[in-house]
Amino acid sequence: MGKRETKLNHAAHIKRHTVGTSNELSFSVLDAAKMRADAEVGKGNAPAFPDFGKIPLFSLPSARKKAVSTPNKESVLLLPDGSAVSATNAAVSDVAANVYHSASAIGADLLGKGVSTAKASAAPAATKSHASSEEEVMRRKTRRRHRRLFMSFFTLVFTLCVAGVGAYILYGVVTNHEEQVSLLDQSLGVLTKSDKTIQEMNQMVASAPEAETIDEINALVAKLPETEQRLDEAKALALPVSQNNGDAASKEAADQALAAIEARREMLETGVSLLYAKIQVKQDIETINQVWDTVLQADALAREADMMVTDTTEDNVRASKEKSGQAQALFSDARYLLGQLEASALSPDMQPLIDYVDKRTESIQYAMASDDALLAQNRQEAQDFHEAWKNTDAEAAGMAKRLPSDVETPVLAAYSMYTAKTRDSYEQMRLRASTADAFLRDYLGT
Repeated sequence: MGKRETKLNHAAHIKRHTVGTSNELSFSVLDAAKMRADAEVGKGNAPAFPDFGKIPLFSLPSARKKAVSTPNKESVLLLPDGSAVSATNAAVSDVAANVYHSASAIGADLLGKGVSTAKASAAPAATKSHASSEEEVMRRKTRRRHRRLFMSFFTLVFTLCVAGVGAYILYGVVTNHEEQVSLLDQSLGVLTKSDKTIQEMNQMVASAPEAETIDEINALVAKLPETEQRLDEAKALALPVSQNNGDAASKEAADQALAAIEARREMLETGVSLLYAKIQVKQDIETINQVWDTVLQADALAREADMMVTDTTEDNVRASKEKSGQAQALFSDARYLLGQLEASALSPDMQPLIDYVDKRTESIQYAMASDDALLAQNRQEAQDFHEAWKNTDAEAAGMAKRLPSDVETPVLAAYSMYTAKTRDSYEQMRLRASTADAFLRDYLGT
């Protein structure tokens, strides 16, 4: 019996790969028992299990179907997989029962060892699996905690960087604004210093030619180079502000300051031309007045000479000729001065007065010729020259009536025409400067 069980143990085995049923025995145990019984018969021995194998181990269906009745408990062979097989006789039942009990014992023994081994190996595995699960949970928690710490640190660093960059940019903007405002203030301060001279020039340009003396005008002209230098300094300070794109308000104010500076510069250029023209007109007015005074003196001497020859004594004739010579010299001086006026930058129209002086000079010459004829005792010739004197003197008198009531009128008219375009340009520049100044006053709040 022991030897048979040993052989059956070799034949029985536990399935290695099962899913959830580690105690399940293989059905090959019964097949091994059958083969062992057949081997014993072949050796001449009596079969250990009579009629073993003559009935099927499993209730397989046959060609003829018989009514299956519910078997009794005693006629049922329980198989390891939980199925039942009906026994046809007591011998078979005994054999099957013995085989079943033997197989069950062997399976139980093996199963016990397997179960204990499985439990022995499963316990560490379960412990290890449980430990691994806890370690994985802890590892994931640690990873999430580290990730949260890293994200918090990264957010903090990023926020600090953004705040630092923003503060740096803000500091740069504020510093740039302060620098631009400082430069603009300095520029406007220098510009204000130049306005004193420019305002004085405005007054002279707008006043009448006789309002100031030539010395006063020259004194103002002498200040203009210093004023131009200040304008250059103000431009040098305002130009960087205008070229800077950081502060729009300061840039616009700087542009207006540059416009005011350039307008003042052009005012100086056109204003100095007007001041020089004013000096010229003052000189021409002085000259024309001198011409007229000379003409009046010459005319007076000529009238005195004519009165002396009413009595044609030799002394009176000689005295008349002397006064006529003095009148002729004065008319000659007047004519020279009129030539200077014609060459003036203003180019006044002196032709009517020149014609008058020339006619008076001609009449004086006839008077002197008449005096010479009287001294030579040539009465007829003296009479002829006297008639010529009267005719030319009458013509000169007619010319004098056509002369302007104010001899300065031709000079002033020439001055007005000469300065018309320059004065218009000056007024335009003055308007531009005023517009820019108004913006700057509004910007500065003054």
